[in-house]
Formats: sequence, structure tokens, C-alpha cells
Amino acid sequence: SKNSAFVGRFIKAGKRIDVLWSKKPVALKNFPAESWKSRAAFDMMGNPISANDATVVDSNPLYFVMR
Repeated sequence: SKNSAFVGRFIKAGKRIDVLWSKKPVALKNFPAESWKSRAAFDMMGNPISANDATVVDSNPLYFVMR
């Protein structure tokens, strides 16, 4: 359902950061593209990750930073 996926947005050092997470696993392609396309992606520990349409978003947040 729509209510299980979330996008949090904040600004740090002038760059927009979108945080995506979901109660139920959902593919990244189901989130608004402007939240993650052509962005640097990180897991919740700050490790860089490679994200694409098929990347699964779950209860562990993923961070997408404006380049």
C-alpha cells in the first residue's frame, strides 16, 4: 500500500538529501525519480551503494544526496 513507503527530505550543507524507507520491501522504481535518480546513494551506515530501479527499499533507510 501507499502508506508503507516514505520519503524524508532535508538540507545539509546546501545539498538536498532524501531518505527513503518502507515498512514492506518495495523496488526503488516505485519512488518518485526526483528523490533518487542521478544522486549519490548511501546505506544508513554511510557506506556508498549502487542504486538502480530494482534496488529494494525496506525498513533500513537509504540516503540519496544531491551531487
